[in-house]
Amino acid sequence: MTSGFSCVRDPDVRAFAATAMDWLVRDPVRNTVPASLVDRALRDGIEPSGTVFLRVLHDGAVAGTAMWTPPRAMFLSLPDPAAARFLGAYVASGALAGLDAVNGADDELDAFADGYGAAEETGQRSRLHVLDTLRPPAGVPGSLVEATPGDLAVVVAWVRAFSAEAGTDGDEAAAQAGARLAAGGLCWFWRVDGEPVSFLWRTRPVGGVVRLSAVYTPPEHRGHGYAAACVAGASARALDAGAQRCVLYTDLANPVSNRLYARLGYVPVLDSGVRRLGVPRGYHRG
Repeated sequence: MTSGFSCVRDPDVRAFAATAMDWLVRDPVRNTVPASLVDRALRDGIEPSGTVFLRVLHDGAVAGTAMWTPPRAMFLSLPDPAAARFLGAYVASGALAGLDAVNGADDELDAFADGYGAAEETGQRSRLHVLDTLRPPAGVPGSLVEATPGDLAVVVAWVRAFSAEAGTDGDEAAAQAGARLAAGGLCWFWRVDGEPVSFLWRTRPVGGVVRLSAVYTPPEHRGHGYAAACVAGASARALDAGAQRCVLYTDLANPVSNRLYARLGYVPVLDSGVRRLGVPRGYHRG
C-alpha cells in the first residue's frame, strides 16, 4: 500500500466528526453530502444504523473520508488521488466485507478503481452545481411558503413520489420528513392560490453551504415553471438567512432539469457516479 497512508475506522459519528469535520468543511461544496449527513446526525441525534465511518490519513493528517451505510454504496470524499488509490487497495484487501459499490466524484472513483482493481460504471450519473448569480424566473404565479409539521402527510407523499422517479430510497426519505419539518426552515412549497404545487427541502448551512434536493412537482402541475420558482425562491431565502453558497445535484440523464438549473444561475462543479465492485486485482479463490 502507498507509503505514509493509513485508514482509521471510527466507532461512531461523534468520534468521526471530532477530527473529520474540520477537514470536510475546508471544501464544503465538494463535501456537501458527508458534511451535511454528519451535521444532521449530530444535531438530531439520528445516526443511520450500521454506518461505517472511515478516515484516510497521510502521515497522521486527514487526507480523505468515506462513509458506508449498508446496503448502500460507500460515499467517498477523496480528492487526493493517492489517498483514493490507497483506500481502493485497503478495500480490496478484504477490510470491508460486503461492500459492493462506491459513490463519488469521477476523479476519485478513477483513482479508487485503480487501487482496487475492478470497478464498473452502473449508469447512475450525477452533476453537482453551485449557484453563481441567481436569475429567478419571471411571470410565475404564486409564492414561496415554508412547510410546517401540519403538512407532514403531503411532504411524505411527495418525497416518496420524488424518490420513486429518481430511483432512490423512498422509505428513508419519508422517515426524515418529520425531523426536517420540526427543525424549521428546511422544507418549502411553491403555492398558487394557497395550493401547494411544487416542493423541495434543503440542508442546514454547513461550512456556509446549503444543498437543495427532493425538488418535486406533481405531474398535474408541471410545465408552468413552479419548480424553477420554488428553487429560485428557496435559494434566495437561504442566502438571505446567511448561507454563503447554494448547491444541488442533477441527474445527468435528465436534460430538462439540467437546463432549468442553468437558467437559474447554477453552474456545474463536478460529475459523479456509482461504481460496482467486482473481484479485486490479485484475488485468488481458495
